[in-house]
Amino acid sequence: MDFTKISIKRPVAIIMVMLIVVILGIVSVSKMEMALTPDVDMPIVMVMTTYADAGPEEVESLVTEKIESAIANVEDVESISSTSSEGTSMVMVEFTYGTNLDTAVTNLRDKLSMAEAMLPDDCDSPTIMKMDSNSMPVLTAVVASDSMDEYELKTFVEDNIEPRLERQIGVASVDVMGGAQKEIRIEIDQELLEGYGLTMTSIGQILSSENSNQSGGTIDYGDKTLTISTKLQMQSIEDIKKTPIQISEGTVLKLEDIATITECEKETESISRYNGEQCISVSVTKTSDGNTVSVVENVREEIEAISRDYPEITMEVTSESASSIQNSIDNVLSNIYTGAILSIIGTFVLLYFSGTTLNMISLGGLSVGVGMLVDNSVVVLENIYRYRTTLGYGKIKGTYRAGKEVRASIVASTLTTIVVFVPFVFVTGMMIEMMRDLAYAIIFALVMSLVTSMTVVPMFAGNYVNNIHRNHAPKQLDFINKLLDLFDRFIKNWMPFMAGF
Repeated sequence: MDFTKISIKRPVAIIMVMLIVVILGIVSVSKMEMALTPDVDMPIVMVMTTYADAGPEEVESLVTEKIESAIANVEDVESISSTSSEGTSMVMVEFTYGTNLDTAVTNLRDKLSMAEAMLPDDCDSPTIMKMDSNSMPVLTAVVASDSMDEYELKTFVEDNIEPRLERQIGVASVDVMGGAQKEIRIEIDQELLEGYGLTMTSIGQILSSENSNQSGGTIDYGDKTLTISTKLQMQSIEDIKKTPIQISEGTVLKLEDIATITECEKETESISRYNGEQCISVSVTKTSDGNTVSVVENVREEIEAISRDYPEITMEVTSESASSIQNSIDNVLSNIYTGAILSIIGTFVLLYFSGTTLNMISLGGLSVGVGMLVDNSVVVLENIYRYRTTLGYGKIKGTYRAGKEVRASIVASTLTTIVVFVPFVFVTGMMIEMMRDLAYAIIFALVMSLVTSMTVVPMFAGNYVNNIHRNHAPKQLDFINKLLDLFDRFIKNWMPFMAGF
């Protein structure tokens, strides 16, 4: 099919197609997600288990080794590494690259559920976490107040601010750090405990059963059935002190009879400071499919609303990823739009339907491709100019012959560049996957450049551009003619010099 001839004979059709591509490109740009880096699936899973008050050796022998034995039977496991520390077991599982991580995690969870019965009673259930490139916080804010102490501020943030931020679209989790918390400390007299024939385990079971709301069944009241529940959850330190404990003789004691119960400050696990002052730090993490820029904008708006609703606090954003992403994208896009708007806008259509995001890698590919984008069109335009001025052909015939003459050359030159990046699309590997967006961007840009040079350029040249040599152009363009003359003289003087090398 002779696209050049069709383009010259059917200019309206080509213009309509061009407008459709432009509209699709604009829609694609508006819908493409923005991110700092491409979304790469890391085949690594972390299994974390908490075993409170246990030393590293106990954690290793009683928890870590049992989890490793269970994980070893999971398919496609490449390697297993573990770290046992005081109260915590952490096992890193690396799967073979290309493994469906969701399926692997399901298999892993099944194996761990069977191994859970062999873990100590005081050990928490293993927690499975996938290593995700999007797991880093996209926004961090600090909260301070002159009217609240550390305890009140921490509770206020957890009860009022954290839930509001978690409700925003695209937010996966909100982490609160810093501040101080209180805890109830129960110090049991060991001699009294043994004297009454009690154990620490039995005391723990009593506290657990007494500190819970339980169903009391149902009763029939006329034609209605009512559900009864017992409200046993403790509300204050006094409730804990009055917890009943029955001993073997049938006597009922109160917990305060055998223990000293106090409310004290919980051991500090994290400290947050901003400008040297104590504060609460709030970190927001987006979902894996969330748009970083949109999530940050939504959270910023909510922070402004929170500041208006609670004037007694000061909430300030200290860092966020959206600005750097937006600035980088804006800078690259401005260069792209300046360089070759028609080819690039079509490239966005292909990028959108390939599932590529607007990130530093893909936009870097576009910026690299900008220099190549105009090459094909320049070759076609120069040959059209030669045919219609130097060789004396007419507008239609000169455009067609010029485009046909260089068609094979521009196709060959474009394919020789594309073939360099084709392996990126098919080769697997984490680093290759990171660079795949670069390959897609350059390939799609070159394809659109080739299509534009073979259709849009001949259409405009053959139907809307007359044969006017620049030396006979209107006086308003004299300054352009002078610049072009300078350029011509420079090239004519420079070429013999370069030929000597």
